[in-house]
Parts: sequence; structure tokens; C-alpha cells
Amino acid sequence: MSRLVDPARISLLPNGVDFQLFRPMDKLEAREVLQLDPAARYILFVGRINERKGIRYLLEAMPAVLEDYPSTRILAAGEARRDPLLNELYALMDNLGIRDRVSFLGQVPNDKMPLYYNASDVFVLPTLTEGMGIVFIEAAACNCPIIGTAVGGVVDIMKNLPRGIPVPPRDPKALSRAVKKVFERPEYYGGLRESALSYSWPHTMEKAQHVLEGLEDKYFAKKTYR
Repeated sequence: MSRLVDPARISLLPNGVDFQLFRPMDKLEAREVLQLDPAARYILFVGRINERKGIRYLLEAMPAVLEDYPSTRILAAGEARRDPLLNELYALMDNLGIRDRVSFLGQVPNDKMPLYYNASDVFVLPTLTEGMGIVFIEAAACNCPIIGTAVGGVVDIMKNLPRGIPVPPRDPKALSRAVKKVFERPEYYGGLRESALSYSWPHTMEKAQHVLEGLEDKYFAKKTYR
């Protein structure tokens, strides 16, 4: 858009997130509810199981992570619409020797997602294209560290959440290094909720109101009523 319109005339209005639903919880309690191993390390992926979301690059990053953190598991929450792709991913996991380290959860109800964000040690989405990436904000609202590819709207999110870790697309080595950084310093890369509050619905609606009021002042003559 900035190639066609003066950037000063463009306002970016992101989607909002329900910060009452997506909130921090005790990690061990969340794992108990989900029946997860309290001693393991969990990487959470949230998105449709397709090529665009790039889950294969996360799978390819796993062997390097397991060298230093052998208890690591992947939780993949999202709908799979292509059985052939799932078969390819299972074959990839077999080749990498990580099939028993990955759980495909299918589509998870929205009201249950906060449990997964809180139970996980890091959220990773190695997507190849992304409009906004609202799942990053959901994770941040739960104080879950975030790693994502520097594409589309993810770039803006990472600028606003300075402790999020951007990585190049299609780069399993960069993903494994980023995951290890989070595992080494979880306290530093967590605590994102405060920085993410600008994406809460009240803040988002306030910004939308400001933009719309500006349009009225600029483009519509004020009427005088007698």
C-alpha cells in the first residue's frame, strides 16, 4: 500500500485479543489439566497443518534441540485438511527419529488454548506468509515466549514485542538456535503480556475510534444545528 499511497495517510488497525481469556496461569497446573509430563519441555505450534504454516521446518529443527534438551516435545494444535501432507510429515518424523516426540492435537477449542500456551515453554510458528499472526499475541498474553519467521505482520509484532525472537523463513538451524536460547533463559524471553497489551480489544477499539474521528474531521464538514 505504501507504494501507492502516502504512508502518512495509512493507519494500521490490528485485530484484538481477549486478555481476560488469554492470561497467565500456573504452568504445572495447566500441565496437570492437560495430562502433560511436568518434567518435559514443550514447544507449541498453533496453525493449520499445511505448507504455508511451515511446520516441517520445526520438525527438521528438532534433532538439534534434542541433542541439548532430550526431554523436548512438540504439541501441534491445528486442523489438517490434506491427508497426503500428514503422511509426508509422518515420513519426515520417521526419518528424523522424532515421531514419538510430536503430538498432533487437531483443532483445539479456543477456550482451551490458554491452557496450552501456559503449559508450553515456547510458542513457535515458522510460517511462510502471515497477515497478522494473532496466535503470537495470544501466546504473549499468557507470558509464553514466542519465536516466529520474519514475514508479513509477524515483523510488526516482533517490533512491538522486543523479547520475541524473529528467524528467517525455511531455516531449521535458526529455529533450533532460537529454541535453545529460550530454554537457556526462559525468564528473559517470557513476561510478554505487558508489552502485548496494545493488542487488547480496549486498546484496539480506542485506536480505531481515533482513526475514524480523524476521518470525520478531515473529510466531512462539521454541521451546525440550531
